[in-house]
Formats: sequence, structure tokens, C-alpha cells
Amino acid sequence: MTSPSIKIVLITGTATGVGFTTALTFAGVPGKKYKVYATMRNMKTRKDELESAAGSMLNDTLFIRELDVGDEKSRVECVESILKEEKRIDILINNAAIVHGGLFEQIDLGKDGPKHFQINYFGPLRLMQLVIPSMKERKSGRILNISTIGTLLPCPFTDLYLHPKWALEGATECVAVTLRPFNVWASVVQLGAVMTQRAVQVQAASDQYKDAFLKPPNIKNETDQEIFAKHTKNSMSLFTHETCQTPEEVAKFLITVTEEEKPVLYYQSSEFARKLAAAKLVDPTGEKGAQLYEAGVLSIA
Repeated sequence: MTSPSIKIVLITGTATGVGFTTALTFAGVPGKKYKVYATMRNMKTRKDELESAAGSMLNDTLFIRELDVGDEKSRVECVESILKEEKRIDILINNAAIVHGGLFEQIDLGKDGPKHFQINYFGPLRLMQLVIPSMKERKSGRILNISTIGTLLPCPFTDLYLHPKWALEGATECVAVTLRPFNVWASVVQLGAVMTQRAVQVQAASDQYKDAFLKPPNIKNETDQEIFAKHTKNSMSLFTHETCQTPEEVAKFLITVTEEEKPVLYYQSSEFARKLAAAKLVDPTGEKGAQLYEAGVLSIA
């Protein structure tokens, strides 16, 4: 069992992007303050890259485990194995998510809806259920549910990514207030644009295949095409603006959140994201968010 002075961290979705960098950043904090269980669904194709990046931290402060967030058996086995070995999980970071794009009325809700809600909503909630009892017993714990500034304003064409995120934020609010008397703190972290490797690839593809990005063949209606093109241009502009963050910046921010004595309910990972939240939340009608979307979110940067 690890020394009580070392925090046990469980992070989901560490194969790529923010999760990948967050696992390495926590594990690399001087003084070995954290012992990280970095989890991913596809160990066969993804584990090698994280192992290589971890270097000497591998099996010292960083341990890679298999976890399919959308599968109950996998969730239970992963959490129970860590609790059996460590007797505790101090920090849970629900980062894993999948993204679906397209016109709302073209979404196959019966086929794609359950999968996206299972991974982006029910999976994180179930992991919370699995870690909360031991956290309450020890009267100590931190839970970070990673979300997006896309929940702060209308953000079409990514419905099956965002609908579960809105639900996850609401669930976090409901649960968080019941945990605080046990010194267990659940928070939502809303990320803005982050220049992950995937984002770089999408940016390059959008430059190379501009027409296909702005006018996908499955969107036939001219007005829909115009709305989609405007949305895509605005979205891609976030990744070339100075407000775009690096995964390293996000990872360091997450560390500061977990180290706060009494974390608040909502965090935004950048000053730009905080401005967006402040602008949206002053208006109870929700129209401010719609106006920001029409003007382009960078209008407040």
C-alpha cells in the first residue's frame, strides 16, 4: 500500500490528448506527490506511446490500466483492483469522452445515442459511484468531471458530445452538495480550445480539404450549409487564436484545482473561458449565449 502522503489518482481517457498529458504531468510532479493510474480502453494500440513517454515514471509514479468507461464489468474491475491494492483513490478525473458531429435531425439516436451517453455521461457517473464510498469513509476525496465551454452557449453539430456533457454538469451539481460534509469535493472543469495532436490533425485537414469541411455532402439544404460553414469557421478559429491552450497548460491547471482546500463547483481552464462563462451567466433568458454564438465567441476575447 502506498504512503498516505502520496495521492492516488485515477484518470480516464489517457490514450491521447488532455488525458495523456495530464497523466504524465501528475506523475511527474517533483517529490512523487502523486501515483497515477492512467486508464484507456484500447491497450493494444495505445499503451506503447504512453509507456514510452512515461520513461522512468512507468511503474513508479505512473501505472497503465485497461478501462472501458462504457462497460460496467470493466469499470468495476478497474476500480476494485486499485482499491484492493491501494485501499483508496484520492482523486478521480473523468476525462474520457467521444465526439459525434452532424446535423441534429440526421443523428441516429437509437444507434449512436446510447453509446455516447454511456461513455460521456453514465460511465463517469458510475465511476463516481464506485469511488465515493471509500472517499466518504476516509473523509477525503476530489472528483473532477471534464466538460467544455460548449455547454456555455449554443454549440450545434456536436449534439451527442454536448448533450451528455450538460447532463454530467447537472449531475455533478446535484451530487456535489451531498459530498461536501464528508470533505469530498466534486467539480466541473470547462475546457476551451486545446491544441491536442488530434486538433492539429483536424486543423491541417480543414486547410487541405476546405470545401469538404465547410460543405459536407450529407447536408443538402442551402441554409443548413451556411449555418454549418459559419459554425465550422468560428470553431476552427479558436484553435489559431491566442486563447487556445496547450494540453500541458490544462494539466497544470487540473493539479491546482485538486490541491485547493475547498474546490468550487465550476472551473474554467482559461481566462477566455471564464469571460465566456461570466457573459453567459448574467442573463437568465439564455439569449446572451445565443448572441455570443451569432457574433462568434472570440468577440469577447
